Amino acid sequence: MPRVPGTVRIAEQVAERRRRYVFFTIFDDADVAVNDGVVTLTGRVTQPYKAEAFADLAARGD
Repeated sequence: MPRVPGTVRIAEQVAERRRRYVFFTIFDDADVAVNDGVVTLTGRVTQPYKAEAFADLAARGD
């Protein structure tokens, strides 16, 4: 299945936001997948608030 340019752009934006999150550490493992414009976050984090923060970062439409 060919990748849609918008899908790739969304994945890159969400991944960049995740990388810039100041509380993201080497002990956190968060992956981003985008399918038909739906962002899916998977992985594990060291603190519950980080999961919520990652979801909020992914939901932004900036």
